[in-house]
Amino acid sequence: MTESNEGLCSALLAVRPHFDDLVSDTDGIDEFCSSPDWIIPLHRTFGSGELVVACTADAAVALALRPGPQGHNLLCGIDTVWGYARPVVGPGIDSGIDLLDQVLQDHRHHVLAVVLTGVDGTGRFAARLVERFGHRLVATSEPVGRRIADLSEGPDAYMARRARSFRRNARQAQRRAEDSGVSFEWISGGGAEVVERAMRTEALSWKGQQGSGLADVEFARFYREIATGLAPTARLRAGFARRDGRDIGYILGARRRVSYRGLQLAYAEEARSLSIGNLLQLGQIRRLAHEGVTRYDLGQDIAYKAAWSDYLSVTDTMVLRT
Repeated sequence: MTESNEGLCSALLAVRPHFDDLVSDTDGIDEFCSSPDWIIPLHRTFGSGELVVACTADAAVALALRPGPQGHNLLCGIDTVWGYARPVVGPGIDSGIDLLDQVLQDHRHHVLAVVLTGVDGTGRFAARLVERFGHRLVATSEPVGRRIADLSEGPDAYMARRARSFRRNARQAQRRAEDSGVSFEWISGGGAEVVERAMRTEALSWKGQQGSGLADVEFARFYREIATGLAPTARLRAGFARRDGRDIGYILGARRRVSYRGLQLAYAEEARSLSIGNLLQLGQIRRLAHEGVTRYDLGQDIAYKAAWSDYLSVTDTMVLRT
């Protein structure tokens, strides 16, 4: 984190508790990634530009001022890396749209457009946004999908909804792991040290060998920032697969109320035949369900996650001219 980026986050840090409460009361968003738990580390690591933050009792807006085309500026949702976070939050939909309008009015002389990420195109917020600003809607980007698993009825009900082959493969993987001397260690809480342990495991994986995932310096820094922010509330959740006294796989994520957001998972190439990734997912699901977590957000829509999920959540990025 640079000193300048820390300073650029000061406006959001000043209202963080209120903003966080508003996120919790907002329907139809990626709750974890719209919260300060995600967007502050994201801006500190990858972001640029001054943050423009405005709040009322039941709504808030958080945008970043960034250079745009032809010498104009843009106001962008802070999460332009993945597009998960919605920059207008709070239970007051009309209040949020009024607040957004005021921000645009305040910046109309030097801002060309506003880029709103994380908008559920079928939700009430999008409907009111189009009703109010439809004449200014100039683009909608390719949708972003996230896979969600429903744990509300417990782990047994979750497994009962999986394909027969899925359940059979899980049983076989468990037996192979036990026969191979694999054990699992589960961690609730902690901070950057948990991410650093995961980084050492990541180095043994195909992602580590390619320099991606937590082997990427900036990516690792981002997740250390997240973990540091979560440490005071003990909401980090991690698991490590171990064999012969060392880690051969890990899973990392975070709780927020009754939801869990998966963050990273990897395993050593030497353990590929042992289905370590699947066993870490299953173990995490069981313990989260016993904790009372009802919703497991698996993150980005990747083909293999379909078998693990119960539905797909899709959001859009909407661009409005000022």
